[in-house]
Amino acid sequence: MSDDFEKAVLITFSFDGSYSPQLKEQASSFINDIKRNTECWRLCVERFSASPYSEVKFWCLQTLHELIRTSYGALAAADKGKIRTALMTWVQRDCNTQQLPLTPFLRNKVAQCLVAVLQYEYPSCWPTFFHDLIAAMAQGEGVVDMFCRILLSVDEDIVSLDIPRSQDESRLSMHVKDSMREHSLGEVAAAWYRLAAGYRDKNPELAAQVLATMGRYIPWIDINLVANDKFLPLLLSLMDAPNTDLRCAAVDCVTEILSKRMDAAPKLNLIQNMKIVDVAATWSGGFPVRYGEDDDEEAVVVRFARLLATLATEIMDSLKRVENSVISISAVGFAVSDDAASEASRASEAAARMLSQLFPAVLAAFKSSCDEVALPLLPFMVAYVARLKGLAKRGSGLSPETLAEVRAIVEGIAVAAKFPTPGASYGGTPPALPAELVAAQEELEAVNEKRRDLFTLLRNIAKTCFPEVLGFVGAVLGAVLSRLDAAWQDVEVAVSLLYELGEGAPEDAFKPDTGGLAALALALVQRGPQPGVARHRLVALAVLESCVRYSRVLQQQPAAIPSALAAFLDGRGMGHPAEDVSTRACYLFARLVKTLRQNIRPYLPDVLASLQPHLQRVATNPLAAGSGGGGSTAGASAMDGVAAAVGGGGGAVSSCKPTAPANACVDDRLYVFDAVGLLVGQEDLSPEQQLQLLGQLIQPLLGQVEE
Repeated sequence: MSDDFEKAVLITFSFDGSYSPQLKEQASSFINDIKRNTECWRLCVERFSASPYSEVKFWCLQTLHELIRTSYGALAAADKGKIRTALMTWVQRDCNTQQLPLTPFLRNKVAQCLVAVLQYEYPSCWPTFFHDLIAAMAQGEGVVDMFCRILLSVDEDIVSLDIPRSQDESRLSMHVKDSMREHSLGEVAAAWYRLAAGYRDKNPELAAQVLATMGRYIPWIDINLVANDKFLPLLLSLMDAPNTDLRCAAVDCVTEILSKRMDAAPKLNLIQNMKIVDVAATWSGGFPVRYGEDDDEEAVVVRFARLLATLATEIMDSLKRVENSVISISAVGFAVSDDAASEASRASEAAARMLSQLFPAVLAAFKSSCDEVALPLLPFMVAYVARLKGLAKRGSGLSPETLAEVRAIVEGIAVAAKFPTPGASYGGTPPALPAELVAAQEELEAVNEKRRDLFTLLRNIAKTCFPEVLGFVGAVLGAVLSRLDAAWQDVEVAVSLLYELGEGAPEDAFKPDTGGLAALALALVQRGPQPGVARHRLVALAVLESCVRYSRVLQQQPAAIPSALAAFLDGRGMGHPAEDVSTRACYLFARLVKTLRQNIRPYLPDVLASLQPHLQRVATNPLAAGSGGGGSTAGASAMDGVAAAVGGGGGAVSSCKPTAPANACVDDRLYVFDAVGLLVGQEDLSPEQQLQLLGQLIQPLLGQVEE
């Protein structure tokens, strides 16, 4: 039967077409009959070690695992003992041989089977489970490997709450965790230390595996088991280990320790005792990487960045909680005892010192061009800026050092908000290959996604430290406008910063005589980016958006209006070869005209003449269906809109909304006709002038319709 059994298993695991469907069905039926036998576990125990085939071994383990989960409780005590003995034998013998080592997926399956037994037996029937496993590790590295796999399986199959579980499974999870805390975790943690220290040199990959396993347990075990005078120095030293995997695992463990949920004061004491701030403060010149020694040093940098972000955030959060506890007690009318006030004061001072020591490294990382390094620090930056806002409200002035830090944060925002170099974005005519278009769109979406948080942080900083943000944006914008060799990424982000600064800025900032923001907007409009980058689609869009946002400034400085109009009417706007730019320019032009139509009147003939080719193109070339097109009636609808605006005696209201999505369902190009109606239908123009201007616009369009 064994030979037939093995043949049947091999046939069911064959997917290369060697066997007919009928034969595979017969083989499957044969082994399913075996599985239905209540004594099937005996065959699994026998054939796992005897069979040379991995497929057979896997079937035995899979079947045994299912049986344990569903029927283990119904087995006789002697049968349960045989299964336990078999599993421990496989751990110590089959998983510990150098000649024919089990593949990783079989090792994982052995671990799963053993953990399935653990659910029934620990601690009532098998209280020494972890002790027995730890004692067996003396037999070789294979058992150490299985020790790690079994602990990971305990986490995944029983303990972890990240995996949805039923009510019964949740109760089992709590029972196992409580039992481990009471009976085994001290011995397990001691084993982690011995293994990490013992294998750091002779088998660093195995030491890394041990620490990776430990990291899964840190969130729920007693923190003193790993954050002590013995373990912490080892972890800090392993953060500088030559092996990349070991370094990453050590950094991850330290990060998990810092992330441990604790009260504020104990958390600050823990951080001080770890002496991790002293270590992290040395990273102001860069993370301790070993470029040239390993191809995966980027992974190390990302781990260090996450550690730094966690450290800074936890200190800031603890400081906030300490301060709020005192404020809350006072707010409800209770007196704060001298001891409590003194303790809170000491904790606050310690947190402030650690943040001050850490800040140069935080700023250096936040100004990194690598998103994986800079963006994890965003939560800390948000909390830091909120704290500055609170200090400002309480009348506490910001020191020159703090203002310098603010400027550095804004610099980091500018770096993180830039489009990548090199990148997938195109500047003019869209690429012909669909894959390149998709890559450009994905890059744009990724940049916009991270900019949402970055620019929110920028605006919050500006509310507290507007002069510092204005000074930085002015310096950046002035530099890129004067450089002939400025990269489009630098120009685009400088213009975008100016645009964002205009949201919620003080009213005085928009006054040309006294407002620095107005001066920057005028410099952008009148000088503009250098020709080499001005027509890049993303730079052009940023400039057009900024012109509309700062239209109030243009109202007060009419001399700058021709330059602004030119940006909309030439190849940087409606004439741009990229359809998204030309379409958006039509919509934005309508918004600009709503604000400036009286100021545009002196330039009206030239504006209408420049609009003529754009009107003809929009009227005769509707967008394709599915791309925001208005269909075949686009031209007629557009002319109707112009006529309606003029016929209303100049009092018509534009149909455009305050904002419109760039990919709206309607053809946004039609807004240009709305703009024409506003321009031609001004009350200051006589009916004869309106009729003459309207005729000049419509006659070419009617001629095209007749043709």
